[in-house]
Amino acid sequence: MLEIITAQNILYEIKERQLLHIPQVAIAADAKIGIVGKNGTGKTTLLNILAKQILPTSGSVHADATMAFVPQLKAACSTMSGGEWTQAHLDRVLSQHTDVLFLDEPTTNLDIDHVRKLEKTLRRRHGALVIVSHDRAFLDALCTMVWEIHDAQLNIYKGNYSDYVRQKEQEVQQHHNAYEAYMSKKRQLKEALEIKKAQSSKGYKEAQKKLLCPKRSKQGRDRISQKNKRSSIRQQRPWKQEWRIWKRLKNRMKSRQSRCVSLEQRD
Repeated sequence: MLEIITAQNILYEIKERQLLHIPQVAIAADAKIGIVGKNGTGKTTLLNILAKQILPTSGSVHADATMAFVPQLKAACSTMSGGEWTQAHLDRVLSQHTDVLFLDEPTTNLDIDHVRKLEKTLRRRHGALVIVSHDRAFLDALCTMVWEIHDAQLNIYKGNYSDYVRQKEQEVQQHHNAYEAYMSKKRQLKEALEIKKAQSSKGYKEAQKKLLCPKRSKQGRDRISQKNKRSSIRQQRPWKQEWRIWKRLKNRMKSRQSRCVSLEQRD
């Protein structure tokens, strides 16, 4: 469908606070759009910018269409109730048959009967419709697209308000699932790292023990085994030690006798 209003790089700031930051958005000739968001997010501001009632801080709006804008209305006639005055003003605007109609909270002062009458009138109307409203039933009855303002950004959803709510619930669930998966993976990686550190620390300690305690190394065990073997052999052959002792004593006696003979000869 032909786009009759386009907005580029819309930035709107209030006292250095960024209220709106919308790179690009467009309105088609048959669009039925509901703008939603928390209070103070910039719904009415965006409506005014698109209707060229105010200028953005930066960016541009191009319109190739006739437009009518109905702001939030307050009764200005003492002889008429708020609902009657609002309905009269809406009737005058609707009679203009513009390409685009911008409505800001049109059901505020209307009773149920007048709201139903306005719904029927707007459904019969040809052209684009852009509405800011807290009346969910009203948006459900008229809108085929929802624009949500969140954190200065514009998110677009197809369908009426009920469809928008379902899509938001799905998004929340998907974000929750993604977060749970992320946390689970994070826990697994943390546990794996702790196990790796523990294994590394255990291996280091075992290596240190092998260096400090030869018994734990193969080379050390071999040395101890040989030493024990020699000790065992000695214990098994006590006569050999006695024989060595006797031989040493005998050699000493011979040495002493030789010295004595030598001394006698000198005398």
